[in-house]
Amino acid sequence: MKVIVSHTTRLDCMFSSENSKDPILSRSAFQKLIVVGSVKVNGKVALKPNFTLRKGDEVLIDVPVDEVAVEAVPFSEDEVVYDDEYILVVDKKPGVRVESLVKDQSPPLFLAHRLDKDTSGLLVMVKKAPVLEKLQQQWKQRKVKKTYRVLVEGRLEPKTGRIEAPIFRSIKDRKRMAVSGGKKARDAVTEYKVLSYYDGYTYLEAYPLTGRTHQIRVHFSSIGHPVLGDATYGKKTDLVSRQFLHAYKLVLTHPVTGKRMALTSKMPQDLQLVLDNLS
Repeated sequence: MKVIVSHTTRLDCMFSSENSKDPILSRSAFQKLIVVGSVKVNGKVALKPNFTLRKGDEVLIDVPVDEVAVEAVPFSEDEVVYDDEYILVVDKKPGVRVESLVKDQSPPLFLAHRLDKDTSGLLVMVKKAPVLEKLQQQWKQRKVKKTYRVLVEGRLEPKTGRIEAPIFRSIKDRKRMAVSGGKKARDAVTEYKVLSYYDGYTYLEAYPLTGRTHQIRVHFSSIGHPVLGDATYGKKTDLVSRQFLHAYKLVLTHPVTGKRMALTSKMPQDLQLVLDNLS
């Protein structure tokens, strides 16, 4: 979302002054987005809620689809995949909102990217604000290779493929995304490779080349193979209590040392049980 500032104001007061008739976010929710690096002023990440905005400033905000108040959720040592003085990579549990992992932590942590609440797997956080933009640029320039493990409904063929379908936020339901040919839709590309077939299901790896909200879920639903357990773009199932979507692998460059890193995550127990039962 983009906002052009009409007069001098504090950054965290922007919605009360710019959108008082129909506020999109509460002040507290907006403050959370600021401290996790989801707000830019004139192209630069703004991390201080009391930053002074001037008339004509351009504010870009990455607004989560289902932004709500959350409590801090600590993670244990066995959830830490990589840790140094600059970045921290954790194995996010399903059911946890990414904002809760950086809220009220010491030292402060900033999100380099996001995962849906019910998607498990690798999540990268930054410990020092100056490093954040360097890492986020890798995502924007498509230099980070992402691999997800997914179980979709039906028999997906061919065994390898590429889904190219622009994505736009649904006008009817702002919490949903949709494939759209409209001018405001953003290009989205997902490649995939089938790992195995089960009776009525296909287990695969998905490689999103872009990072649109709900991209994998929307893309596979759009071709008639929704992610198993995805109540938003498919249907609920007794096999699993959430969508079968796991951020399995990340290959990226360390933003400070320049070292190329390949990180993987073990399949969560609830998803592995589904595969075992289908075998």
